[in-house]
Amino acid sequence: MTNEYYIGPFPGKNLGKAKDTFNFYQSKTRIHIEQAFGILVRRWGILWRRLECSMKHWSLIVLCCMKLHNVCIDYKLKHEHPFQARQQFGLHSTRGDNVTDGELNFLAQQEVAEAWDEGVIRRRGREKSELRDYFTLQLSQHGYARPGYSKYTSR
Repeated sequence: MTNEYYIGPFPGKNLGKAKDTFNFYQSKTRIHIEQAFGILVRRWGILWRRLECSMKHWSLIVLCCMKLHNVCIDYKLKHEHPFQARQQFGLHSTRGDNVTDGELNFLAQQEVAEAWDEGVIRRRGREKSELRDYFTLQLSQHGYARPGYSKYTSR
C-alpha cells in the first residue's frame, strides 16, 4: 500500500547513483522542514502535545501557527523559551494536567509499543512509491548527483 503524502528515502546501502542522489536531496529538504516545525513547536503550546482534533484540521492549525509566527516576526515580538518558563515556575510538564515528563515519556513509549503490536507501524521507506521513483528520475535526467559521489565509494 502506498501513501500519497509520504516520500521516504530508499532503504539499504549500495543503492546506486540515482537512488543515493534522491536520498541526499530528500534528506537535505527534510532537515529544513524539521527545523521550521521545531521553531513553531517551541513558540506555540498547542503543538507541545498530540492535537486532539480530526486530522483534516491539522494543516489549518499549522497554517495558523505559521501566520501568527510571521506576525510576531513582522512586529518583532519576542517570546520566552517555554522550557525556561517551566523551570522558572517549577513546572515539570508542558501539558495542562499534572502528568510529569517521566510519565509522559512512558505514555508515549506505551502508545508506540501498542501500535507496533497492532501492526499500525509500517516501514514506509520499504514500500513502493511512484512519486519517489518520479523524483529520482527527474534528478537523474537533470544531472543532479550527491556532491562527492563516486561509484567506487562503498556506503
